[in-house]
Amino acid sequence: MAMCNGYVARARLVLAGKIGRNLLRSEAAHHEDGNRINDAPDNLELMTRGEHTRLHNLSGQARRAAESRWIKQRAALSIPGVRAVSKLIGLNR
Repeated sequence: MAMCNGYVARARLVLAGKIGRNLLRSEAAHHEDGNRINDAPDNLELMTRGEHTRLHNLSGQARRAAESRWIKQRAALSIPGVRAVSKLIGLNR
């Protein structure tokens, strides 16, 4: 989980605690509210690095649509916590 200098991003540590395992190198911690300082467990979601890069390369409406699709896909896979989030924002009724 550590970078080559031994540093581990706090968000990765918090997310590892949330999911109960260390993150793989191919995984990233995504801040749902866009605030990189807010490392609250309920603000962090697990994504592959590829998903995370694609999401952050989008802008505005395209980004919100991609986030919505991503949440729906994760809810379909029954990943803990995502169903509750998708229900709260009205994607899963």
